[in-house]
Amino acid sequence: MNKDFDIDKHDTRQQLAVDTPVESASTVPSGILDDSKATITIGNYIGWESREDGMPDLVPIMQALIYYASVIATEEHENRLLALARVGALIRSPHYVRNALQPAIVEVEKANGEYTLSKRQAFSVQRAIKSNKVIWGSPAQTTDDNGLKIRVKTGLVRFARKYETNLAILAVELDQNDLHLKIPKQLYIDQVEIPTIIYDPPVSSKNNEEVKLNKLANEAITLYLLAYVASLLPENQRGEFEHFAPDEMMRKQIWQLLGMQADGLYVSGGFLDKQLMPTHNTEEVEKTSFIQRMRDLVSRPTSKE
Repeated sequence: MNKDFDIDKHDTRQQLAVDTPVESASTVPSGILDDSKATITIGNYIGWESREDGMPDLVPIMQALIYYASVIATEEHENRLLALARVGALIRSPHYVRNALQPAIVEVEKANGEYTLSKRQAFSVQRAIKSNKVIWGSPAQTTDDNGLKIRVKTGLVRFARKYETNLAILAVELDQNDLHLKIPKQLYIDQVEIPTIIYDPPVSSKNNEEVKLNKLANEAITLYLLAYVASLLPENQRGEFEHFAPDEMMRKQIWQLLGMQADGLYVSGGFLDKQLMPTHNTEEVEKTSFIQRMRDLVSRPTSKE
C-alpha cells in the first residue's frame, strides 16, 4: 500500500470509511466536532473472544471506529481519534488498515485479570486530551455481551472529569439480518453533559470520604452512559442491560448520584437536568417513555452519500 495511505489524511479516512458497512444514524454533535476541546467517548465493544492463536477478533469495532474517525474530523484536520483497545485489536484487519490505524490505537495490556493503562499509556491519553482529540474506550473491556456489562471500569469518566473534557457516547448497532456475523451497521453518537460534582462534607464528619464517594459517582456516571448506549440499540444487542432494563438502570444511577448529598457529595446539572422523569406531583404523566425521550436527544438522519 502506498505510504501516503495515512489516517492523518482526510482522503485516507474517507476511503477507509467507505470500505466499511457502517452508516450514521445520527448527526455528530457540534461539541464533538469542535477541535478546541477534547472529548472522551464511551461505547460498546463488538467482536469475538480469543481464537486458536489467542488473539481476539475485533474487526467489527475497528470498522465502527474507522467510520467514527471519518466523521469527527474535517478535511483540514489530522486524525482526531485515539482508541483504547486490547492488544491485537488490529491483527485481523487487512495490512493496509493496520498500517493506517496503528497511530490511532493504544493497545491496553491485561494484568491480574484486568485491562489497565500503564503509566506510559496514561501519558498517551493525557497528551491526546491536551491536543483536543477524541478518545474512545469501552468501560466493560470485553466483547462478551457485545461489551454491555454492568461491571465496569471508571477510568474514562475519571479522565473526563479531571481534564474537563466533553463526554460522549457511541452506540454501534449490528446488522439484524445477520446478527451472528456481528456486522456493524449504524452509529448513534451523542454528547452527554457531565454533572457538576462538589464535595462539601457535614461539619460533624470526622473522616474524609471524598475519594470513596467520587469513585462511586464515577461508577454511577459510567453505568448511566452504558445504559444510554444500550437504550439506543435493539433489545437483542443490549447485553446484560437486557436483564437490567436500560431505562431502569439510568434511573437508578440518577437516584444514586442525587442520594450522595447525604454524605457530602453534591451532584447537580448535566444529564440530571435532561432526565425529565415525572414526580409524584406531576398532574399529567407524559405518554412518551423515558427511553424514547433519551432517543429523541439523538437526531437521526444522515447516512453515507
